[in-house]
Amino acid sequence: MNTKQITVFDIETTGLNPYENHLVTIQIKRGENIKIWKHWEMPEIEMIARCQLFLSAIPRSESILGYNILKFDIPFILGRLIQL
Repeated sequence: MNTKQITVFDIETTGLNPYENHLVTIQIKRGENIKIWKHWEMPEIEMIARCQLFLSAIPRSESILGYNILKFDIPFILGRLIQL
């Protein structure tokens, strides 16, 4: 049986404005592999870089699921990159 891996993506922030607020955590679960990058363990820019590296290894044919990732999570991260 050929089954696809499921990837779930989420972020936690200190507020809704990426130009005033910060990332607290970025979490990704892919199968049994769970990655959580935390602001108290590394700078935001490193959190984003590690997340991007992890996501870049996922085949483009696979879907990434999450609540409101296209209208909040991704735009928030892009806003933080502009600020950083």
